[in-house]
Amino acid sequence: MINLRLATPDDIDTVEAIMDDACKYLGSQGLPQWQNGYGPNRASLDNDVRLGHGYVLEADGAVRGYASLEPGPEDDYEALQNGSWEGPGEKYAVIHRVMVDQAVRGRRIGITILKMLVDEAHRMGFNDIRIDTYPGNTIMKKTVSQAGFTQRGEIMLNIPDGERIAYQILL
Repeated sequence: MINLRLATPDDIDTVEAIMDDACKYLGSQGLPQWQNGYGPNRASLDNDVRLGHGYVLEADGAVRGYASLEPGPEDDYEALQNGSWEGPGEKYAVIHRVMVDQAVRGRRIGITILKMLVDEAHRMGFNDIRIDTYPGNTIMKKTVSQAGFTQRGEIMLNIPDGERIAYQILL
């Protein structure tokens, strides 16, 4: 049984362990994404939960994934380069901090959490959902595309190695 629910403070330790592993995994792939203190941390997870933006994916009774779903607008997404957003773009949601437990990596959990978050965003009244990833993160690029998102351009985060490919799905 797979289910998506809002994260609670009781989930933070488990999610933090998943996050720490995800950061190490990205580093082992030679990716600068989420490295050297420029990625998610305990404070960002706590903030997600406090604001009601953090979601956990449970599979077989255990937390196996995490992501945040936040209402836009976001300045980084407003400064899209080398492309354009489809639709009116006035009201959109953004998915951040997607991470999957290493114990279930390779079992399409990332695609599942993205599809479930798109459904959740739609229930919340959003028809435009956006996400981004580092250009060299081929696994996440494939996951995002397989979840139905279309590449729309590039954004630049105000951090080292901040270039990101931006994606969008319209419902």
